[in-house]
Amino acid sequence: MLILPHAGEAGPARSAPLADPGGCATKDHLSGDKKRKLQILKNEMRGRDVSMGRVLTSHDCRCIETAGILFGHAHPWSVIDNDRETAAELVDQRRAALTEAVSRWDSDGNLAIVTHQTTISEAFGINMAPAELLLIEPLGDEGFRVVGRLSPD
Repeated sequence: MLILPHAGEAGPARSAPLADPGGCATKDHLSGDKKRKLQILKNEMRGRDVSMGRVLTSHDCRCIETAGILFGHAHPWSVIDNDRETAAELVDQRRAALTEAVSRWDSDGNLAIVTHQTTISEAFGINMAPAELLLIEPLGDEGFRVVGRLSPD
């Protein structure tokens, strides 16, 4: 299982929601340097023969673009959206849903989750650099175990 923050810069001016009338396809949210780092990660995963099952992203265009470059597709999932105005109770529910999904993944191929550093930190207690991969082993009822990290730097 792979978890990573999007490769873009933080801030609302750099992003647009999927619901934007132009959609994410009409916008370029990642710099050339960020795209280069993602290509390094993509090549590294290819070299390690990483098989992908499902790719879940936030609705944020930076997340969708990051997933598109790395994996060729993305499935937005509202549980991992980064809504700073969300009530604490809903944040806790989202955190529980995310950790449950990670702990219980048992399908063929890896689950990739592309979201925001704050979402990852809240759910897993880990701070990550943009475009860094967190490798996780699902353990069912026992949660999950971090087995490694991979960075393009």
